[in-house]
Amino acid sequence: MPANQFDRYAISYSQNRDIQKKIAQKLLRMAAAEQYKRIVDIGCGDGAVYEECGGLQELFLGVDSSPKMCDLHRSHGGCTVLCGDFDDPGVALEIKERFGKFDLLVSSSALQWSRNLPNTILELSGIARDFAIAIFTRGTFVSIRKCVGVNSFLPTVDDVKNSFASFCVKELFVESYKKEFDTPRDALRFIKTTGVSGGANSISYKQAKKLYTDGPSVLEFEVVYLVGSFEKSDFSIS
Repeated sequence: MPANQFDRYAISYSQNRDIQKKIAQKLLRMAAAEQYKRIVDIGCGDGAVYEECGGLQELFLGVDSSPKMCDLHRSHGGCTVLCGDFDDPGVALEIKERFGKFDLLVSSSALQWSRNLPNTILELSGIARDFAIAIFTRGTFVSIRKCVGVNSFLPTVDDVKNSFASFCVKELFVESYKKEFDTPRDALRFIKTTGVSGGANSISYKQAKKLYTDGPSVLEFEVVYLVGSFEKSDFSIS
């Protein structure tokens, strides 16, 4: 989890997360999140999911590895925030010991940063009954990668699907978004100041210059949504 990157751009991320907000809204509708009393949000950022939930839960816990993001989230009254790395098995253990088991685990636009997604999902499965998860996948920033010839660090849709093979996925949906900018420079500034790149795929000065002058002014986003239960072992999506 690139906590330092999100720490650096926490304020600008909060001001430019329209894509992330749209994803969170769709995910919570799919899960009918208003029916759940105890919700844990993994990779909570500055509180986009909590804002959409309306603060009506008996307990809402936000978890994020960026201290500055956690500070922004704490500005919302009625929620509890824990600073911790979801890739650390000790975090899942701490959550369960301190708060017990949750009704719903939500993670919107965060788990693509996991260093080992299958292991992370397995660890997190012990802290909630159901899940609603949205993950950026490899179709994100395709034109940027083609322009400078770099590979994506993001998981494929199949990578994500395989990570949930032991659980009951009731709904799986892949959606693509595009965001237009006036210039390639504006597009790159968006990537940098929102932490979307996570500091990954470092490029050379020559590559950066090419993006500023000849790069795309339209950014692509590909997201896989999954809603289901951790308590079943059959994988129902073919």
